[in-house]
Amino acid sequence: MGVPTPRRVPAGAVAIVGAVPIATSSFEHWLAIAARLPARSGPPARTGPPAVRRTISFLVKAQWLLQEATAEGVDESMLAGLVAQRIADAQPPKGMTRSDVALQTRLDVIAEALQRRHGTVSVSTAQVARYYAAHRAEFVNPAVRDTLMVVTRDRASALRARAALASGQRWAVVARHWSIDSSVANDGAYAVVEGVQSPTLVHAVFAARPGQITGPVRATPATQPTVTDYYLFEVTGERPASPQPLGRVTGQIRQTLAEQERPRALAAFTRAYELRWRSRTLCATGYVVPECRNAGGGR
Repeated sequence: MGVPTPRRVPAGAVAIVGAVPIATSSFEHWLAIAARLPARSGPPARTGPPAVRRTISFLVKAQWLLQEATAEGVDESMLAGLVAQRIADAQPPKGMTRSDVALQTRLDVIAEALQRRHGTVSVSTAQVARYYAAHRAEFVNPAVRDTLMVVTRDRASALRARAALASGQRWAVVARHWSIDSSVANDGAYAVVEGVQSPTLVHAVFAARPGQITGPVRATPATQPTVTDYYLFEVTGERPASPQPLGRVTGQIRQTLAEQERPRALAAFTRAYELRWRSRTLCATGYVVPECRNAGGGR
């Protein structure tokens, strides 16, 4: 990246990152802010060593982000536009200037841009194929039984509907008169899908002999656990479970693999980023924090 490794902290600075010194005046400015404002997480800041450490860490990490953005060629106009957009109507907290708020916002925008860039994972066709082969059971169209059905809220109504069918009335007529379900709009037609509806209903439908009126079966709808319905049905057809072809689920698998790999990619980038910039950070005596190369006493 062409960033130098500093050998000493120049006069008038508390630290140096690459070739950029962190001026004592800048440190004092942000230390005063830290003493007045609560931290973004954790207890409010106090004057004294904790506030000093937190302020040095903030300024050092700020330089890491600013210099990383430059080194990686993050679009400057994009950064400026987002910062301006976010602070357009914001009022700076007491003790902060608009420039202070703009800097913090800029750092947030850079962090987000770097996370997007280094969290973007490329998933190969071979990876997709391996995942598909190892998870075939997840990519199956469930078995379906087509039925004619009447759903009622009480057993007495279901028995009356069954009597009407036995007298020769058509399912469409009986469904319109008695059913409380979507089968009303479909002339009694109702598809029962394995693993979707109430397990009690699914078991009864898949165990039933086609062409025979079955029920009423008492079951609780999958989407309404406090309700009990009664189902009267006749199986008219079936579609066995079938595998979904790879081509149909490739996009879904790519998304799954990318989501799995993204945290690992970000963690790897973060480790390398912190090691790289820590090696280019030197702090003055009395201002050493873990982000400094000379933390622990060495220089």
